[in-house]
Amino acid sequence: MISSPCQAPELVIPAIAAALGIRDTGDRALADSLVTVLREQEMLLVLDNFEHVLGAAQVVTNVLATCPRLKILVTSRAPLQLGSEHRYAVPPLPIPVPADAADISVLAGVPSVALFSLRARAVESGWQLTKANASAVIELCRRLDGLPLEIELAAAWVHPLGGARAVLARLEVCLDEQGSARQDQPTRHRTLRAAIGWSYDLLTDEEKAVFERLSVFAGGCTLEAAAAVCARSLVEMLGTLRGLVDKHLVQSLEQRDGETRFQMLVTLQGFAQSHLEAAGAEDAHLRHAEFFANLAGDADQRLNGPAQREWLDRLEREYDNIRGALNRSVERNRLQLALRLAGALWFFWDMRGHLREGRQKLAQLIAHPAAQMPTAARVMALNAAGWTALVQGDYATSVGLHEEAVVLSEQLQEPGLVCRSTMHLAVVLGLGPQELDRAEALYAECEPVARDMAEELPWVIRLILYGRGHVAALRGDMTEADKLWGECVSMCEASGNMYALSYIQFRWGVMAIQNGALERARNCLYEAVRFASEIDCAREMGVAMDALGWVAVAQGGAADAARLFGAAATLLEHAGYNVPPFMLAGHEQAETAARQKLGERLWTVAREDGRRLTRDEALALARADSETYMSPGRPGRRASKRSTNQFPLTPRELELAYLVGEGQTNRQIAQRLGIGERTVIAHLEHAFIKLGVQTRAQVAVRVAAQLGASSAMKPAENDSSSRPVLRLVEN
Repeated sequence: MISSPCQAPELVIPAIAAALGIRDTGDRALADSLVTVLREQEMLLVLDNFEHVLGAAQVVTNVLATCPRLKILVTSRAPLQLGSEHRYAVPPLPIPVPADAADISVLAGVPSVALFSLRARAVESGWQLTKANASAVIELCRRLDGLPLEIELAAAWVHPLGGARAVLARLEVCLDEQGSARQDQPTRHRTLRAAIGWSYDLLTDEEKAVFERLSVFAGGCTLEAAAAVCARSLVEMLGTLRGLVDKHLVQSLEQRDGETRFQMLVTLQGFAQSHLEAAGAEDAHLRHAEFFANLAGDADQRLNGPAQREWLDRLEREYDNIRGALNRSVERNRLQLALRLAGALWFFWDMRGHLREGRQKLAQLIAHPAAQMPTAARVMALNAAGWTALVQGDYATSVGLHEEAVVLSEQLQEPGLVCRSTMHLAVVLGLGPQELDRAEALYAECEPVARDMAEELPWVIRLILYGRGHVAALRGDMTEADKLWGECVSMCEASGNMYALSYIQFRWGVMAIQNGALERARNCLYEAVRFASEIDCAREMGVAMDALGWVAVAQGGAADAARLFGAAATLLEHAGYNVPPFMLAGHEQAETAARQKLGERLWTVAREDGRRLTRDEALALARADSETYMSPGRPGRRASKRSTNQFPLTPRELELAYLVGEGQTNRQIAQRLGIGERTVIAHLEHAFIKLGVQTRAQVAVRVAAQLGASSAMKPAENDSSSRPVLRLVEN
């Protein structure tokens, strides 16, 4: 391996020759002598740290061309840009996750942790990875991005500081202090700043400027975002990013949607930020905030159309950047920019489970002394704050915020803003305090403007139609409600607004339950869940799933209802939402009925089973004719057509069902399989719920019927078909 400290391209050939023992005799070129020696040899030549002598890259090509049995391995922080080059980017070491702390043996096997432990024991022989220091080691490896050099530098401080937790508390100081660095390392490897500085010095002035500005992003950025913050054209930006990627200072990652995202490792970002702050970061931060305020504004318009899911996902990907832009705008007293950004996020915060955070941010902004000027941005923020309060059931606060927005928008004399604010106030008056006359008057006031400005205000006319339908339904005029909601659905179908379609189907479903039309209710509610799943909206999935639980109870499916309630609870928790006030009475009535039918123990088992479902599994559970979760044989359900491997029981549950069919008791099954009796009971409880049965004999019949082998599965003689499911514990 050639790792000579030469710093000039012309010294590469002499360095290789010296390492191979080839002397410069002066009678022929040293390069020719080198080729003569290497031509017939089968050899691997390793050239280490080539990044500072890239001008000698042609030497590699020339030697390879004349020495067919020679292989050359070059380590470099920048590519050689040769046709014969095959690049391999050495990734960081795998890093642990917090859950690894539960098992020290598993944690010790994670490569980054193994390296830290090895180096820590090298400086402190008695050091051990333990439960007490596991969390600190995990956090160290994660903050150091799994980079070997950084991990070694941190581990070197275990002895002088007395442990991993002390190193974590002083990490930045440790990485920049040479006190514990190994003296046999090159100077550039003795501190983190020196190591990164070695690569930074390879950059052109343009690359340095872009590298520093990219540090304002959190969680990476798109090409367009980078160009906006760096004030470059897309073509200029792409060329510079390519150089930074080639030098391994920026990573390029392809997303699921095919878009490329650029990001920095945390340690590199910290280095770049320090340089940016020293040079002046104000312009970069302002451009960053402006870009994401514009992005949120675009999203506010696009979220009404067929790209609703795409834009919600895009905002989710950029949420760390949006948070950063919002916080920095407030810190730098750019309150109008912060109001504009926050006011455009109302729908995103609602749909993607950020309600609490969004409401808190909006409340802080609206109350800020520097945000009291009568501007359109403040009106939008007031409407956003009012919406988040409405969704969380705080109707009084919502009304107050929207009333202020109406007054302020009228002062500004902007028709679109007045129309939007008036619509929001009407909606909350109808949904919350049910001031129906006042709501109708406000709808009548803003609807003509909304229809004239439908292209500019796509949300407004749809919410007016929904709100008017809601008022009609509360007055008992379902014909008018269906007409208005039907017009709203037609508009939403034409525009591809999945959220609106989901919500109207949900309200139709709840009203169908109240009218005793259970089949219609189930169909509407399943459609509501399906539409909500299209945009990954946990809140709408959750409320519709909860109402489906009411239907299941009414149709005699207490176990299905318990699982639906469990799945709904998990979804609503993810959304930061609760069962809305207008559903509470129905929810409590249905839940009580299911509990009474199942008994507390089976209710708990079934509900927890539902809570553990993934979103795809929850969608299958909601499907009215589900062949995966719903119990067949109940009135109004199609019989299952599953094949054996699609039967809802797990292999262990199916094995126990066979043994139940043979007439074995829980104790006999436990002894035969070598498992605990309580384990048998738990598995059978799940099997009973999944099959929708209440006796051991019914288990045997169901499994036999499913597998076409009823003769092989006769229940025990002492088993009774009337034996209740709660009698699973046997003496």
